[in-house]
Amino acid sequence: MTTDPAARATQALERVVDALDGGEPRPGQVEMAVAVAAACESGNPVIVQAGTGTGKSLAYLVPAVVLGKQVLVATATKALQDQLAAKDAPQVASVLGDFEVAVLKGRSNYVCHQKLDELRNEAGLFGDTAMIDAIAEWADESEAGEIAELEHRYEPAVLGKLVTGSDECNGPRCAMKDVCRANEARARADAAQVVIVNQHLLGADVDADGAVLPQWDVLVVDEAHELEDVMAHALGDDVGPGRIRRVLGAVVDLLADNDDLKRDVHDAADRFAAALDAIDLGPRELTRRYPHGLTGDDRLNPLITSLIERLNSTRASLGKAAGSPETAGRVERATKASSRLTTVLGRLLEPQPDDVVWVEGPPGKRRVKIASLGVAPRLARYWRDRPVVLTSATIPPGLGPKLALDAAPLQVASPFDYREQALFYVARHLPEPRDPGWRAAAAAETRRLVDAAGGRALLLFTSWNGLRETLDLAFTGDLPYRLLRQGDMGKHALIEAFHADETSVLAATRGFWAGIDVPGDPLRLVVIDRIPFPVPTEPLHQARGEAAGPSAFSRIDVPLAATYLAQGSGRLIRTRADRGVVALMDPRLALRRDGYGRDLQQCLPPMAKTVSLDEAIAFLHDLDPTTTLEPTDADGLRS
Repeated sequence: MTTDPAARATQALERVVDALDGGEPRPGQVEMAVAVAAACESGNPVIVQAGTGTGKSLAYLVPAVVLGKQVLVATATKALQDQLAAKDAPQVASVLGDFEVAVLKGRSNYVCHQKLDELRNEAGLFGDTAMIDAIAEWADESEAGEIAELEHRYEPAVLGKLVTGSDECNGPRCAMKDVCRANEARARADAAQVVIVNQHLLGADVDADGAVLPQWDVLVVDEAHELEDVMAHALGDDVGPGRIRRVLGAVVDLLADNDDLKRDVHDAADRFAAALDAIDLGPRELTRRYPHGLTGDDRLNPLITSLIERLNSTRASLGKAAGSPETAGRVERATKASSRLTTVLGRLLEPQPDDVVWVEGPPGKRRVKIASLGVAPRLARYWRDRPVVLTSATIPPGLGPKLALDAAPLQVASPFDYREQALFYVARHLPEPRDPGWRAAAAAETRRLVDAAGGRALLLFTSWNGLRETLDLAFTGDLPYRLLRQGDMGKHALIEAFHADETSVLAATRGFWAGIDVPGDPLRLVVIDRIPFPVPTEPLHQARGEAAGPSAFSRIDVPLAATYLAQGSGRLIRTRADRGVVALMDPRLALRRDGYGRDLQQCLPPMAKTVSLDEAIAFLHDLDPTTTLEPTDADGLRS
């Protein structure tokens, strides 16, 4: 057997691919596997842009496994996490020899036996034990103890009492540590060669300086275009009235003669909620940023200062309640949660230079949030010169330096013949989106294209308002296909329904621009309503723009729009057999050819391009002339 890492990786990849379909590894897949093998051996990072169909999961799993590395894979979506755990990793193991694979989730995804035991004791005092007994029976029988298994049976308020967050867990000092489901999951992960997590849990590990996840030899971040934002939020926090009520309530429940204190807790949370609701966040954005923290806010500063004092004083009194073994665990949890909240509130008043602080949400549901603008220093400390592989179908320009990784992106070839399989149509003749008549014209054209495709369409919108207005204008009455809308049901159920009804139409917003896979006949048309530039008032984006200075649009906005546009367009071609049209109702892509339009087009899959509606409709008609429909009226609009 060769000792050359690249040769070992490519030979192993050939064996795996041959066992799967009798084929050969794709050129881009081989190129990526070689790069990953080199990273595993050298410790250097590698960034790979690998489009749909490359087979990138095998391209990073096979080299890392065959070279004997402990592998941590972090994904942005549950769909990819499930695919890796249920399909890709077992396929590799079936050829290269068994190795353990574990999916690890955050602690609050598992039932807390200590809280369950406390709830059972409390219920016994009132004679109401039926529900808790049923949950306890499930907890004993469930294989994983994941709280998601109960979501269809109990209200979120009930389930929230059964879990413990990392900010309050007692860890090895917990009396229930030997039956802890989160500990069992962590033990399985410690014993596995491949551990699969989501990027948010990776962010928690970065924030905890490596105390959350098992040790790893090589880290793979798939769907890496999401990582900068995930890390920015993971290194931050948020506070709302509910958290204040929960944390302070847990403290005062343990103190004697606490009726007055309980009233004070509710009053404090209510005053905080009222102060947040009194802030003018504007009619649409529902956010307000505080560039210098909340110190200068006359309403929030004194409330937060008072909350910090109250947390400190009540926490100091908890020592008197810790004598009973029955309450020791509750006392420690309450102390940890109180300490964490105190730290966060202090940070809101006096943020670090790279912190971004804002208030968001509709009245009654508002929260104060904090995120970190510069994640590179923390990540550099976390990587510790270990090999890191970033990969995605779209890698934003400059991603490496933002994440403290010194590596030029490697772009590997796609196996798809995009020019033959797909047509990218830009509605150049429409008004620009700022024109009052654009939405109606775009809605009418969208309807014409959907009818030409016989349904079988994914309509992607940059906003909820755009989705609602388009459907109200052009998709009412007795439609010749089923119309599915985001929000009608859960995301997974919605995609399943779209799969099952081959002529259906699915209308959705940003959550569906990536991470969904609908190959074959159910999808022949993707319509994107407008270029997905970031919302200029979004606080984190606004802060990044200010830091970038006069070049913010070209350095921040355009790369983000290119990433989202490529992700949305990438929903169409998922296999070599797929064919169809991607249609953009925003003429600016064609009209700004010497400016950002050129930059955006360079990031798209290399499809044939046209500005002719007739050509787009003819392309759709040629796919299956028998399914082409005519609009219900002359302009496709509701009368």
